[in-house]
Amino acid sequence: MLALSVIAAAPLMTLYTGGVAAVETQYENYVSGALEGAPFTTFGWDYHAQTFWVSASHNVNAVQLKMYRQAFGLGGSAVVSIRATEGATFSWGDAEVPMGSDLAGGSISMASITTSTSGAWYEILLSDTVQLTAGKEYAVVVGSTGDPIKWKAAKTYLNGNAAASLDRGATWPQADPEYDFLFQVWGDPEITGSLATATGSGVVDIMPDSGEVDVTSMQALDLSELSQEAQDSVPLSGDFVHGFMGFDITGVVAGGSVTVTLIFPDNVGVGSQYWKYYGGSWVRIPIGSNDGDNVITITLVDGGLGDSDGIDDGTIRDPGGPAMILFGDGFEEVGNG
Repeated sequence: MLALSVIAAAPLMTLYTGGVAAVETQYENYVSGALEGAPFTTFGWDYHAQTFWVSASHNVNAVQLKMYRQAFGLGGSAVVSIRATEGATFSWGDAEVPMGSDLAGGSISMASITTSTSGAWYEILLSDTVQLTAGKEYAVVVGSTGDPIKWKAAKTYLNGNAAASLDRGATWPQADPEYDFLFQVWGDPEITGSLATATGSGVVDIMPDSGEVDVTSMQALDLSELSQEAQDSVPLSGDFVHGFMGFDITGVVAGGSVTVTLIFPDNVGVGSQYWKYYGGSWVRIPIGSNDGDNVITITLVDGGLGDSDGIDDGTIRDPGGPAMILFGDGFEEVGNG
């Protein structure tokens, strides 16, 4: 098992992603409403989606839908996925519709779905754990590879909207201003950590793509709490406005890698860099996301890049963080992030 011990520094100038975990907590949901019915049919080329707004960052590894099937004798499965969304304008106003490819997906056999028009709730486990970011909107997308699906809907969910595709989810030319599909988003809170910064700048969310954050290990540190050697050699022109963070990630295969999503309280400027201190010097770690929003990703490897002891021993120690800096003597650049 791999335990990742991380001390992540906030940015200089501006600070700033496995397998499915156990389903534990219900997050966004719409389970009942006025005039519940099934006015739409998901079948063949016709896909449907329900968007939802995320108020607090979390992971999702399963969704639950209330639905029934029409017994046409075609068998098949109901296919379900999570996607990002984008804005669209319709004759009645603006709405969100699914965008891009699936972030993760799953399916359930038609044979498992009732034909009673009352419908029932069904859980669909996703192929991967997906990190959802606060303040953004996502969509549950549903299609059929066989019998028609009647996904229950009602009036009116306030934090999203229903949408329809006529080409199996490639485009979304329709949205409904009244009805919304019934759904539940489920996740595992143990694989996400939230930590108030030592500088008082806000809260940082920590999301590994495998393993889970040991919340008892989390600590917020100021630059003055690092070793004197680290303080004396900090990258020039650096301003770690969010201080430093320490945390452990456990439950990862020894010698493996973990991609960690860090969500900061403020946007991280384009050109920010991630630096960590180990081996007697500050080392730059490539950033996988640096598009000007408040999210960055870094990849750490047990015994390799990002592991301060350099030993494949199940523990990664990483004092570092994103920053806008000027290169100075003694700095080593790793990769080209």
